[in-house]
Order: sequence, then C-alpha cells, then structure tokens
Amino acid sequence: LKAEKERKEEEEFWASVRARREGRGETEEGFFKSFAASTAARASTFQESHREIQVPIHLRKHYRLLEVEADAVEDDVRKAYRKLALKHHPDKNPSDPVGSKQRFTEVALAYEAICEHLAAGPKGARVPPPPD
Repeated sequence: LKAEKERKEEEEFWASVRARREGRGETEEGFFKSFAASTAARASTFQESHREIQVPIHLRKHYRLLEVEADAVEDDVRKAYRKLALKHHPDKNPSDPVGSKQRFTEVALAYEAICEHLAAGPKGARVPPPPD
C-alpha cells in the first residue's frame, strides 16, 4: 500500500515536470542544450575571473610554509622568510633548541627553493631580440 502511494506521487511529480516543459515549449533535447550552454558560459566566466598562477607541485609546500601567494615577488618572499626566521631561530627559542633548529632549517630551505624558482623565471620565456 505504501509503495503504491509512493509510486503514484512519483508519477504525479514527473507529470507536472513534463507539463511545465511543454508549457515553456521545450523538448527534453532543447532543455539539455540550453542547460549545457548556460553551464559552459558560467564555466568560462569563472575561469576568466579566477586565473591562477600555477606553482610547480614540488614548490607548493614551500609556498605554504612561507605563507606567500603563488604570485609573490622576491621581496614578498624575503619579508616572509625574515619574519619566520626570526620566529623560529634557535636563539629565540631556548626552551626547544632541537625543534626550533629543525623549523628554522625548513624555512631556510623553502626560501632557497622559491628564490631559485623565481630567479629561473617562467619556462619558455621569450628573450628579446638583440638591438640592431
């Protein structure tokens, strides 16, 4: 009895959906085409407004450790490094010399890796032609 009631409600629901589609003059194919077109438009708008600078996978942990954005320039990286180096320097943390030395070393390695990446520049960068 309960299953029969649920089946009847479901049939009524789908009948109302079909009636609304017919009222708008849309067929199933037209409905899906309009949905796909609107989704594609939203996706392209989102991609244009959220262009991200891609950081190589092996450097992502370093950027997170120094708490800098992917589009950070060398000055931003240097400021973040100095701030964290002072915070985690073993002389500033005499209560935990082993842990602070490890954190300090990790921050220094992250800074070094990011600076090397920034100095190398983007791959495939165009070199200006020599002056005439």
